Amino acid sequence: MINSVGNKGPDEPLRPELSEEAAAAKKAASVQGSKEDKESSLDKRDRVELSAMAKDIQSIRDNVANQDAARAAHVDALRKKVENGSYQVNTMMLAQKMYTIGIAQGKE
Repeated sequence: MINSVGNKGPDEPLRPELSEEAAAAKKAASVQGSKEDKESSLDKRDRVELSAMAKDIQSIRDNVANQDAARAAHVDALRKKVENGSYQVNTMMLAQKMYTIGIAQGKE
């Protein structure tokens, strides 16, 4: 079948001289682009910037680590009191917490 342009197939360029020029221009642009990329990458130093969210996450991690250390110290102190017999339970506070937990769970 002959298309409206002539005997050329659908993949064959209509004006080959233009396609050669276009290929040369494309090649020159890619070479120019790669030179610019290399120059710009040489001018810039590698650096890392943390987002505000990453900074917040790091701050939270630091706080949790500090709380873990404080909690471990508190548990250690309580363990020593229990071992030497000086730990005394505040029965009023214990009863109040048990009552509050029971209310929170729907039990009375």
